Amino acid sequence: VVLACVERDDGRWTVSMLTTDNFHRIAKPLTKRITGHILPLIRDLGGQQVTCCSLAERSPMQKWMTRSLGARQEDVLRQHGRNGEDFILFAWDLT
Repeated sequence: VVLACVERDDGRWTVSMLTTDNFHRIAKPLTKRITGHILPLIRDLGGQQVTCCSLAERSPMQKWMTRSLGARQEDVLRQHGRNGEDFILFAWDLT
């Protein structure tokens, strides 16, 4: 897993993550790390909102983000990918 957190502008952050098909092996400890450390750290640094996109066909990842991480679906980005793939935009409000 590769995880990156970048502040886009004042208080608005983007989180990106690359995983393998073996993600299920680390999902539980990663959930604890994100909810217990990463999101609180972003909030402590003045973060107000965090966004993340997921490939629309990756429904297990989307369920993990909403059920385990507490993200909410914001939008569907049609033909957003390099090959015309759809993505789903998720967000967390930290205020």
